[in-house]
Amino acid sequence: MFGIGALASPVQMEAFGLPHVDGVSWVQGGCLLTLGFGLATLALVFGSLRNIQNWPAFFGKFGFWVIAISAVNALSEELIYRGAIIAVARELWEPSQVALLSAVLFALAHVCGQASGFAVVTGSAVVGWCLAIVTMQTHGLFWAWCAHCVQDVVIFLSFLGAMTDAMHHHDAAQSSGPVA
Repeated sequence: MFGIGALASPVQMEAFGLPHVDGVSWVQGGCLLTLGFGLATLALVFGSLRNIQNWPAFFGKFGFWVIAISAVNALSEELIYRGAIIAVARELWEPSQVALLSAVLFALAHVCGQASGFAVVTGSAVVGWCLAIVTMQTHGLFWAWCAHCVQDVVIFLSFLGAMTDAMHHHDAAQSSGPVA
């Protein structure tokens, strides 16, 4: 459970409420999941990112740290909310109940986070449920970690973008004030 998993195993689409499709492995499904979660997150936080004036300079300054922190944060959360919880709960409950437990606990962990509120907690529950199913189907954390890491990169960049924008407005307001 704590390893990469069986990446070539077939995607069982029914677990996601979708019709069965033959011939789709987690190599394709994981790439689509990661891309989909990344784009959905980007759509939600785009307002914080559009104010960044110089992307190459911004990413050059913050990119390494955003990626490193995102990778570590995603791994630590996946080890807890998918790895440990699934490893214990799958011995006691049905897969759907295990996915629900993982989703609820993951959502509760985001109640008081940097970003919070009903939409964030609900979104975290949906993400947690999907990542639990992926983890159980592949018997590993790789695709859950990848999708989570990409989401965190987008989220952390949006936090920095919002802070950079706020500092820019603060500096502009100070420079246009009365001169003593």
